[in-house]
Amino acid sequence: MKKVIIALFAVLILSNMFAWEENGIPVRVGVNIEWFRSATKTDDGNIVYAWSDTRLAERDIYVQKVDENGDFLWGDDGITVNAYANRQEDIVVIDTGAGSVITAWIDFRNSDAGDIYVQKVAGDGSLLWDVDGVPICLADNIQISLNIINDADGGAYIIWLDSRNPGGSAIYGSHVLATGTIAPGWDANGNVIVNEDGSQNQHTFWEDGQGGGILAWHDTRDANDDNVYMQRFTADGTLLWGNGGTLLCDAALEQSKAKITPDGQGNFIFAWRDRRNENDGDIFAQKVDLDGNTLWGTGLSGIEIYTGTSIQKNPRVTKSSDGGAFIVWEDGRVDPTKMDIYAQKINSSGDILWDTAGVAVTTDTGDQQDQLNPRLVGDNSGGTWIVWDDARDGGFPHVDIYTQHINSTGTAQLDAGGRLICDDAGEQFSPLIKYSDGNAFIAWGDGDKEVGANSITLQILNDTGTEQLPINGMDVYGGICGDSQNIFLLEGSSNSVAIWEDSRNSATGIYMQTINNNGSFGLEDNGVALTTYSGAGQLKLHAVKDPNEDEVGAVWQENRMGFVYQAYAQIMQTDGTQLGDPAGILLSDNGMSDQDYMKISYINNGSDVEYYIGWSDGRDWLAGNGVFAQKIVAGQIQWDAGGIEVANMDGDDILMDVTENYFVFQGGPWNDLNIFVQKLDETGSFPTGWTEEPKEICTATGNQGNAKALMTPDGLLIVWEDLRAGTKDIYGQMIDVEGNILWQADGIPMVDAAQDQVLSDVIYENDIYLTWQDFRNGEADKVFTQRFDTDGMEIWADNGIETAVQDSSQIAPFIIHRDYSDYELAVLWSYNFGGYSDLFFRAIDTDGNFDPMHPESGEVMCNALHRQQDPKAVMNNGDVLVVWDDMRSSGKTDIHSVYAQKMAYVSTNEEDIVPAVASISQNYPNPFNPTTTISYNLSNEVADEAKLVIYNLKGQKVKIFSNEEITESPNQQITWNGTDSKDKTVSSGLYFYRIESGKNSSETKKMVLLK
Repeated sequence: MKKVIIALFAVLILSNMFAWEENGIPVRVGVNIEWFRSATKTDDGNIVYAWSDTRLAERDIYVQKVDENGDFLWGDDGITVNAYANRQEDIVVIDTGAGSVITAWIDFRNSDAGDIYVQKVAGDGSLLWDVDGVPICLADNIQISLNIINDADGGAYIIWLDSRNPGGSAIYGSHVLATGTIAPGWDANGNVIVNEDGSQNQHTFWEDGQGGGILAWHDTRDANDDNVYMQRFTADGTLLWGNGGTLLCDAALEQSKAKITPDGQGNFIFAWRDRRNENDGDIFAQKVDLDGNTLWGTGLSGIEIYTGTSIQKNPRVTKSSDGGAFIVWEDGRVDPTKMDIYAQKINSSGDILWDTAGVAVTTDTGDQQDQLNPRLVGDNSGGTWIVWDDARDGGFPHVDIYTQHINSTGTAQLDAGGRLICDDAGEQFSPLIKYSDGNAFIAWGDGDKEVGANSITLQILNDTGTEQLPINGMDVYGGICGDSQNIFLLEGSSNSVAIWEDSRNSATGIYMQTINNNGSFGLEDNGVALTTYSGAGQLKLHAVKDPNEDEVGAVWQENRMGFVYQAYAQIMQTDGTQLGDPAGILLSDNGMSDQDYMKISYINNGSDVEYYIGWSDGRDWLAGNGVFAQKIVAGQIQWDAGGIEVANMDGDDILMDVTENYFVFQGGPWNDLNIFVQKLDETGSFPTGWTEEPKEICTATGNQGNAKALMTPDGLLIVWEDLRAGTKDIYGQMIDVEGNILWQADGIPMVDAAQDQVLSDVIYENDIYLTWQDFRNGEADKVFTQRFDTDGMEIWADNGIETAVQDSSQIAPFIIHRDYSDYELAVLWSYNFGGYSDLFFRAIDTDGNFDPMHPESGEVMCNALHRQQDPKAVMNNGDVLVVWDDMRSSGKTDIHSVYAQKMAYVSTNEEDIVPAVASISQNYPNPFNPTTTISYNLSNEVADEAKLVIYNLKGQKVKIFSNEEITESPNQQITWNGTDSKDKTVSSGLYFYRIESGKNSSETKKMVLLK
């Protein structure tokens, strides 16, 4: 069975405890396009482009058809080929006649290994096969690197690299007919094309002109001699050139990166990189007929295209309209550290037609930067168009797109060194060129970081080289990209504010969004930037908001000078108006040392909001980092331009927290770090009871760190992680406004259980409530919570109560007080399992009793794909609003977005609770194939409403047995045959089932389908 992403514990239904969409609403989410040069010319003269993006949160696949005028024929945003649960990516596409195309892609709906699905799209953009796609390979292990050709009869062949067998990768393939069915002679999970010792990879593929296919690949079956092999197969899957293929080249050492083109006369021309003469590599070619006979050179040696000095690599080949072929490659003969582009033309006899050294497509690179990734296509007059990535304008990431048109005699038709196609800000990458009816269609990926977007961009040139579209091209599709991390959620009187670090631009910026109680947003989609400056990364964000005021204070670190990080701030009204310098408020004009560990707090004096900001600063390099401060009112700094020194303990002082005008920091030698606090008044002076010498909060042996502070009626509470006992415990201390210690010296142990405890969150609501990440069992982190009185004495069980009973680790808990519930406290956390994580919460009353409406493992808040982590919550007009870091868009790499949810009030009064379903039994057999029986016993109170529901791993309903089916079933038993609501057979994996009735349900049970 394929590896299935399994949560060891799962609650599948996000109940009516949440007011908005299941799994939350996107506050900031990008389109994050993946463009892999996937396009095809259709027989109606247009070009179809294919890609994947995350516009709908998960990664899905799309296509667009474009005509010679650049008009979109399939709607403004293209056609959705597939948006099934989980991600779809790595799409390939091929023309199949009548303006239609067939697409194939890697699909992760069934497992984290990936399967292969296909779909056919008609000329008008309609989907011709099952809307969910047609599976052509559901085999175990990984299938990647798709390649596709048409079968000359409305269908297609797809080949791929397959790791289902021991050893290295093999090549498998399938044949899907025009009807969407697998052709006779082909297995359900594909046929072996080649599976020899070592690995077979780097496959290249073409129609053989006889209704079958021909391919070549790099092969390591001979451990001492990498070669290129080839194979041809028929429509029924018959392999014509032996079970292991036949050698294309048997020269010594390595041959690799073969590419194929037909010659227009029934034969095929291959080009490859060859190391027989030197390790740097040369370019060779060969012509092969339909019987697998090599037609050029002696035996299997091939012919030399270029064997000069230095590096030649990455060849590409395309046919010429007057016979023969063009070959283009990357070449390091001028400078082996920087590639240029060279090309050659050969006739059908293999004769070199241009200069024997090749034609330099471009070496005009100024500071000699790379020209890479050439692609080419023949024109109608014996010439060729070539396109490539070009870094001549300063090097990566300033990469542009260039093209050249070379006629049949090898003469460049455009500007010397190539025609600039796009030099937008940021990186342009992966160009692809197609040719149709006298027009060259050039498409590329465009990372226009000035506007924080990525796109697939297109330019069309006619045969004279005249651009048909605007300068720098037009977008086929685009949108914002990048990640959002380090999220803050701030309480407001009318709405709440989410603020985060955002990498949509070339440098990380700070963005903000206001969230209304109904789930709408107050600012433009995906948030607004806090500053107009975007030349350097804005990092280590910290932000606050007075709940009664419509403005936000934020502080961060930024390297605008190029050699030192300085602290900046912004005061922003919730309508997006900046109160300070639009480019950001510089907190200190000291530009000689880094400013770090920035924190911000506020005091509302009745007329203005005063912001107190602190940071660590190493300007006195002999004394180490000190703590400095600045005050802002109405967007203007109030103290000295360099800031005020709060403290310097003759070590590296690290600011931990700022609460009102109290500055809490860590200081001392590296092996005995302690906790201190200092206070400034509104003028920057030390108030009554405070001197230049900071107050010692804890100077016990061992390190103390990760301190947090909050105001209580009794004074300032400071809690921290403490290593005095050798393992990490949590200690606390209370001081009054004059700095007097109220608890015992060096603090009192708030949690001192076995192993480590990691401080997560603390609030004050008549008493102190603390939640933390606890490793006391020595196996996995768990969430614990405790209530303390204002003397620091425990009220609940010794060392806290375990907040969730779950098998795997629970991290980053957050606690909030809810005014509307008898169970006033809600603890939220991230539950980790198998590299993934979901969000859970559980409610507790002030006596430490858990809400009986929630299972002991907690209630699911979000179980979307991949990982959700770091939940934050605030009260919002009487409700609880939650935001988190969400990675449901992730694929090959993690992609971070901001999502939100509102927790709605659910009564817990006993008289409001409908009697539950009596019982449901474990299915038998389990695991099963193909059928299993589920037994249950309905209580009379719910029998009229009850239904049996089966869910897949992601909580999607697979099958519903109606009330009539389950109430009329003999002996209250249901047999499930492993099909969904459309009577389609579901895939192997983990499923869940339960009886549901109104707001209530039976226990959820698991079952496993094995095939």
